[in-house]
Amino acid sequence: MLRDLSLEHGKSVDLRITGGATLVDRLILERLTDPLVHLVRNAFDHGLEDPQTRIAMGKPAKGLIEISAAYRGNQTLITIRDDGAGISLENVKAKAAKLGLDSTLLETAQRPNSST
Repeated sequence: MLRDLSLEHGKSVDLRITGGATLVDRLILERLTDPLVHLVRNAFDHGLEDPQTRIAMGKPAKGLIEISAAYRGNQTLITIRDDGAGISLENVKAKAAKLGLDSTLLETAQRPNSST
């Protein structure tokens, strides 16, 4: 999937997977497949900059997406992260304003420990 996206969008990416020996129940893994694919695709589409932008930012031209799995107590933690610039709060605020949403609510929702 990432190879096809790289060719289609002109972005180069390395995929690093750690914790491959972490066991996950087959039924749970089947249920996680679509959400995990969506998260990886989102990291590529929205997280990683194009090579020229990355170079201008002092980063390697090739982006990095990492998938890791590890046990945390009696739970399995699966993490997907990229080395992109992150979410632009200004863009989110502008989009919220355009949609007539209260941007302070969006900011509050993204803060740690703000879950209801």
